[in-house]
Amino acid sequence: MGIYQGVGFSETTHIPDDLFILNPSLQRMVTGKRNYGYLWNQFGWGTVIAILFVMLMLAFAMPRFINEVRLATMKTTSTEARITEHRISRGKSTTYYVTYEFTDNDHTYSREDTVSSSEYSQWPIGKYVSVTYAADDPNTSHLGGQGLRFGSIVFIPIILIMFVIVGGVIWFHGRSTRMKVKRLRQDGQLIFGQLMSSTGQMVRRGSGKSRRNDFDVTIYCQFISPTGKRIDTQATYTRNDLKKKELQIRGSIAVLYGQDNDYMVL
Repeated sequence: MGIYQGVGFSETTHIPDDLFILNPSLQRMVTGKRNYGYLWNQFGWGTVIAILFVMLMLAFAMPRFINEVRLATMKTTSTEARITEHRISRGKSTTYYVTYEFTDNDHTYSREDTVSSSEYSQWPIGKYVSVTYAADDPNTSHLGGQGLRFGSIVFIPIILIMFVIVGGVIWFHGRSTRMKVKRLRQDGQLIFGQLMSSTGQMVRRGSGKSRRNDFDVTIYCQFISPTGKRIDTQATYTRNDLKKKELQIRGSIAVLYGQDNDYMVL
């Protein structure tokens, strides 16, 4: 176990007032406090938009998913339903709807369901088609025979797959950094150095609709290792929050140190 064994410093350790943290997501290791302003600037609105998107998709897909689950778990019966109305919703994708009516115990039930484009064409208004409904609740129904109507629940696995893929990409992207930080925290120590200068430049990344302009900050610094060697180094990190701010060019820096050739400027 190295000298640095946890989050932050002991109460007797002085944190320099001019300390510059290049990667604020690691700030808690040095100061014991998170940089919530940076985290919100970096992830806040993107996270909010992603959550709202997932909630919207779930709100759209969940009622039909629940409908299919009920039909799969309840006693059902089948009858003939009459197509009474057509509707098409156009946007980035086209969704086809049909409204159908059927009678049970002298009571007429009317429901709208999504269908494929071929079903939409094959089922004109006035045509009779098979419908399956819950014997105890005819309002729970779907067009076709018994069994899951996969077209009505496909959004749920799509949302889950998208969530897993995005989460996996984010996790994999930061894995090497997390592993190095973990190793240095276990076997190394946290020391201070001097910020000698810093520069910033705009960097274009991605392509097409995913193209973006990032502001990369490079700092030049030096520190004295526990072996007594002076190490001059530099580190670069994307700091879009500093685009319109004056960069700090003098001060202190923090380094997670393992060996003279194995360290990380925080």
